[in-house]
This record gives sequence, C-alpha cells and structure tokens, in this order.
Amino acid sequence: MLTSGQLSPKRGLTLLQRQSEMSDDWKTLSNVYDLGQLLVQQGKFDQETWRMFHCKCLRNVWHLIRDETVKRAIEAAEGYCQGEVSVEELDRQHEAVGTISRKAWEVLLSLRTSQKSNEYVWPISRQDVDDVWIGYSSAIGASVVTQREIDALATPEAACSIYAWATARRDIIAKGGNLNRDSVEAQWKANRDAEEQKQADLLRSMFPRPSTTDNRSGA
Repeated sequence: MLTSGQLSPKRGLTLLQRQSEMSDDWKTLSNVYDLGQLLVQQGKFDQETWRMFHCKCLRNVWHLIRDETVKRAIEAAEGYCQGEVSVEELDRQHEAVGTISRKAWEVLLSLRTSQKSNEYVWPISRQDVDDVWIGYSSAIGASVVTQREIDALATPEAACSIYAWATARRDIIAKGGNLNRDSVEAQWKANRDAEEQKQADLLRSMFPRPSTTDNRSGA
C-alpha cells in the first residue's frame, strides 16, 4: 500500500510508473520551481547546494550586476556555503542588500507611467527604467542567497529578470524591430525564459538525477 507521501497525483499510476515519469520530467523540464519540487519529493534537496545554485545563477549574469555591495553579498553567500563566512556576516550582508532593494523599489514606484497607487506600469523605452530594474533585481537576488534559511520555494528568478531587463530592448534594436509595449514584453519574456533554461541545465548538473528504482535489492 502506498503511504500518503507516495500517492501519485495521476490516478491509475503505480509508484514505479510515477518514479519513471519523474525521471523523465527531470531530464526535460525547464521550470526551475518544478525541478526543485522534484528534488524535495525525492528527498534529495540540500539547502546549501540550493544556495550555491542561486549564486551560480547570479554569477551567470555577473557582468550585468553593477552594485559592488550586491556583489560582496553574493560572494559572502558563496563563502558561507564553503564554511568560510559566519552566519553573523551573512546577516550583515542580508541587511545591506535589503536596504538597496527597498530604495530601488521606491525609485521604481516614482518612474511609473501613472502615480495612482493601484497602477504598476512602467515606460518601455527608457534606459533609466531598465537600469533601476536591474539594480532592484540584483539586490533581490543577493537578498535571497544571504537568508539564513533557503528552501526549494525560492527560485533564482532575479537572475532571469536581470538578464531580461538588460537585453530585451537591445535585442529588438539589433534586429531592427519596433520598440512598442507588445514587442518589448514578448522579447523580455523570451530572454527571461532562455535564461531559466540555462538555470535548469545548471541545476541538473549540480544534483544527482532522480532514480527510478532502488538497486539495493541485489537483483
């Protein structure tokens, strides 16, 4: 009999069939959140490896992160994973980047196309808006990796956003396209999704592949 923790979400599938399906999912999924949940279900989630995964994702967009305080915080998180940085220092770095993210959000609010409290729309053809979003996303990413506790619900979305904000308008201009809201939003999403695909491939390289069978039977 299956325990409650082993019940397949798809009626009619045996546990072995579900495990095989999970292994296939692991090889094909590009959604980092779903991959993280597979690790949890398999009992293979490790907090510090997940923190290092986040750091590596931020390293992939390192050239786009401009704030040195943010970079120092990410470096501190890497050191914490390796036992070279104390939890007290991690806390200090977390507080520092939290201040940066709050200030950046205040600036973003002031740059909206409308100052009505319930409207959150920004201009699509201004470099200064893109730059503030990059700064905000960078600080958010650093804030996540400097938390004392990090779980599989936390995904490196900030790194995807950094890349998308830095490249969407640039790519449209390079292709000779028109800068309008639809084109920029479509390019932003395409670039963001492409970066998440890289993250998914990185994650698969860092964690063992979920197994479909238990080989300890000696068969």
